[in-house]
Amino acid sequence: MTAVAGEQGRAGGPGASGRVMVIGGGVVGLACALRLRLAGHDCLVIDPMRDGEAASWGNAGHIAIEQVAPLASWSTVRSLPRRWFGRGGPVDVPRPWAIAAWLWRFLRACSPARHAAGQQALRGLLADAIPAWRRLLQEIDRPGLLRESGHCRAAWLDGDIGEARALPMSDKALAMLQVRLDPSLRAGLHFEGSAQVADTGQLMRALREALLDRGGQWLRANVAGLAHADGHAAIVLDDGRRIEADRILIAAGIGSRSLMADLGEHAPLVEERGYHLQWRDHDWPDRPPVVFEDRS
Repeated sequence: MTAVAGEQGRAGGPGASGRVMVIGGGVVGLACALRLRLAGHDCLVIDPMRDGEAASWGNAGHIAIEQVAPLASWSTVRSLPRRWFGRGGPVDVPRPWAIAAWLWRFLRACSPARHAAGQQALRGLLADAIPAWRRLLQEIDRPGLLRESGHCRAAWLDGDIGEARALPMSDKALAMLQVRLDPSLRAGLHFEGSAQVADTGQLMRALREALLDRGGQWLRANVAGLAHADGHAAIVLDDGRRIEADRILIAAGIGSRSLMADLGEHAPLVEERGYHLQWRDHDWPDRPPVVFEDRS
């Protein structure tokens, strides 16, 4: 096994203290690999994608520290009629019997006790999100990729918003939205404390370059599965090669579920789809992201 030509680490890093394979070259996988390399591990990232194809690129870049309330809640259930696809919303369940087991688990997760436990866990995870982004981008000398300008919301948000703060939207910001989006808008909120990655493609390229500069490696290959080998897990590529390591970190998004299943572990992951458009020729001012809650 060798890294892709020209992608071998270009500078010696700290002394290796164990071989770690990271499956997945998105933002999470690259950030973890970089931190592991800085800790002295011989680190290799395995990912089949070319630049800009990972799921991380499809994220609009919003760092949503305000979203501490789990989706599973009775308020979500009560809102389903107005979110129905036929009325312009995102909810459509054409074959409910096919996902009956999942629907039952969702309803169980809506209990007040489980909702409160999930909310507490999310608050803990998100409380250090922005400082962690600052540390990461300072490490790769790209602090300008983090825009700490908050975001706007053209609707009231009722509930816990974690470490974020909500203030009435300024007249200037509201006027801009009225001209460019909706003249019927009369009020909104500006959230302070949230942030946005300026360009997710640039972020992934910068993380990858930082990893390679510090002696990490990158292998463009598809992982077919995991297998047990002498008490350790081994990576099996789709061309039949097996790669053994001291440790394997799985950061393959929804694909992590099937890889964990190979080892007999159940990872309760579900897909969440999101879409955005971007284009170069526009007259949009340098303003924070805007969310329309009632338009899903």
